[in-house]
Amino acid sequence: MIRRMLLICCLVVPGLALVVFFGYCSIQDWAQLSPAWQKFRAVAAVEGDLRPLFRVWADQDIHRLNLIADSVCALLAALLVGIGLHGLCTMPQNRLMADQNVGER
Repeated sequence: MIRRMLLICCLVVPGLALVVFFGYCSIQDWAQLSPAWQKFRAVAAVEGDLRPLFRVWADQDIHRLNLIADSVCALLAALLVGIGLHGLCTMPQNRLMADQNVGER
C-alpha cells in the first residue's frame, strides 16, 4: 500500500501536472510563433537591408526554440507518468501474491 502511494504521489500526479503545465506553455508558444513567422515572411518578401530580416528571424527563432523545449519537457513528464503507471500495473495485488513471487526465486 505504501509503495502504491509513493508511486502515485511521486510519479503519476506530478507527471500529470507537468504534462498539463508544459502542454499549456507549448500552446502559448505556438500562438506566439505564428504571428512572428508571418512577420518574418512579410519582411523577407521586401527586398532591402538585411538588418530587419535578421531581427525578425531571431524573434521567430526564439519562439520556435521555446516551443521545442516545452514540448520535450511535456514528453519527459509523460514518461514519468508512464513509469509510474507501469510500476502500479506490475506491482502484486496482495500480500499472498508477493509471498508467492518471493518463493519462486
